[in-house]
Amino acid sequence: MLFSKLLIAGLIGSVASPVAMAANAFNTQVSYITTGPLVAATADRMYLGVTTDLTTLSPATPACNTQRRYVIQITTDVGEAVLSMLEEAQAAGRAIDVVGTANCSFDSTSEGVAWVVVH
Repeated sequence: MLFSKLLIAGLIGSVASPVAMAANAFNTQVSYITTGPLVAATADRMYLGVTTDLTTLSPATPACNTQRRYVIQITTDVGEAVLSMLEEAQAAGRAIDVVGTANCSFDSTSEGVAWVVVH
């Protein structure tokens, strides 16, 4: 089954250390996947919104994540695979787990994705 606990690790880097403040959203739904108006001319990233309010998570969203969303670098094979997986999860209404990288090194306003699980 395509969605049975599919795990993609190391999307943008290593998983954040336990001390770092990362937004970890468990058993949530994909709210949106979009390029958004901020990056209309940028074809190297997609933004992922989830139904969980990232401001309520512990550990918390890093301060740099002013847009309260995740970013996926889609110019890599792993990024393309994760994007496809998330689009299918959204279409099927499947729950997902997302663990952030605890930094905004790829996009200054959005936290990177360390790994994703689709249920």
